[in-house]
Amino acid sequence: MSAFNPIPVAVLALVLALYYLIPRRGLQTGLLLAASGAFYLYFFGRGIWLLLILAAAFYAGALGASRGHPGRRRRAFALALAGSLALFLLLRYGHALTGFLPRSASWAKTVRSGVILPVGLSFFLFKGLSYLIDVRRGRSAAAGNPFPLLLYLFYFPQVTAGPIQRWDSFQENVRPERRWDAAALYQGAKLLLLGMFKKMVVADRLAFYVNQVFAAPEGKGMHVALAACLYSIQIYADFSGYSDMANGAARLFGHAAVPNFSFPYFSRSIPEFWRRWHVTLSAWLRDYLFLPLSFAVSRRLKKERLLGLKAEHWIYSSATLLTMAAAGFWHGARWTFVIWGLLFGAYMSLGQLTRRARSRLRRKVFGNHRLTREGASMLASFALVTFAWVFFRSPSLAAAWKFIAAAGVGFPAFGLGHLYLNLLLALALALVDLAQKSRPRFIAAFPPWGKAAALALALCLVILLGVDTGNEFIYLRF
Repeated sequence: MSAFNPIPVAVLALVLALYYLIPRRGLQTGLLLAASGAFYLYFFGRGIWLLLILAAAFYAGALGASRGHPGRRRRAFALALAGSLALFLLLRYGHALTGFLPRSASWAKTVRSGVILPVGLSFFLFKGLSYLIDVRRGRSAAAGNPFPLLLYLFYFPQVTAGPIQRWDSFQENVRPERRWDAAALYQGAKLLLLGMFKKMVVADRLAFYVNQVFAAPEGKGMHVALAACLYSIQIYADFSGYSDMANGAARLFGHAAVPNFSFPYFSRSIPEFWRRWHVTLSAWLRDYLFLPLSFAVSRRLKKERLLGLKAEHWIYSSATLLTMAAAGFWHGARWTFVIWGLLFGAYMSLGQLTRRARSRLRRKVFGNHRLTREGASMLASFALVTFAWVFFRSPSLAAAWKFIAAAGVGFPAFGLGHLYLNLLLALALALVDLAQKSRPRFIAAFPPWGKAAALALALCLVILLGVDTGNEFIYLRF
């Protein structure tokens, strides 16, 4: 059954037509704000008032942090920061925290039943915090008018799952008046269709096989390892598909795309993977967690060496482990998420410590064959990332260990039809990524009618091959 729904496409087309018919930039911005609010209310309206409270805190906090004497600015910033984080923790982890309280406590039951988790809360918070902190650091000017800030926070392509665009970059996007641009419309439509292909054709079809194996891995043998590998492909197709669709919608309105994935499974190391995977989150974690933590640790570590290791190793490792543990905890109140984050922290810490030894080993094993060395590094990085994804995908530590223990060398005749199709889909996605990466010139040389025909053909393929599995975008839950 096809997963294509024409209603959102028709609404997007209507808003797009109105956007380019409006002659003034202020009215265009107002239309985008109204469309963003209507989009959120229609699809995810429950709990929007909590997001409005957070928006008010960011707006008032940034104004206070940029005006008055230093003490007042410091207090305004601290109050907005602490208040927004406290509300986020209550909403995100309220159920888990009240689970430690006696069930006889009536107020605890009220909290359990009354906590609402708005869709896109985490990405909303990341954008608001980056705005607030950049204003405090003097890198951005506070918004005097609340409406541009509301558009930044509620911008409909990004509100539910990113990308996490910075305030200054967003302002540069929406500042100029937009005129009809055929090239931007083509690029936007191409990104939209690419995202739909990744989500509806690849990710949702992979989910059939992956979900079955993860639900009952006993006796599946080699299917367990293959399901883990295909889940790596599924989550990439799902989330990068969303990012492509978000960037495609933004590009239709003349706004620049915000890169969020850069072919992460071509990475030759785990740090490189995180520079390519969820680029905007990685940059956020680097700028607002890793670098401040590194600076704080370096101030307290006075010795050049400790337990035989250089101080720089201790600084990098401690900041990396804390940052990735926080990234895991951000995904939810489950030990599997924390283990997932700590695994990546351990990968990067040990990788930095053994960098020279690994380089010598690769040269000893593969000699001067650069492509072979890089291919082996890519495979090793993919294997490490896939192992970490097992914990991310599993509902509990017990389920994760059960899945890992079920891996074996046997290959029972289970779901072979799905498996063969999934391997073809993974190959198709790799070919699409390679085509995007190489950017062949003959595509750019297509005449307008050729590009229109290619888009129409791609849309037909998505409609014919897409499936309706009921699977929401994975990162909507975060």
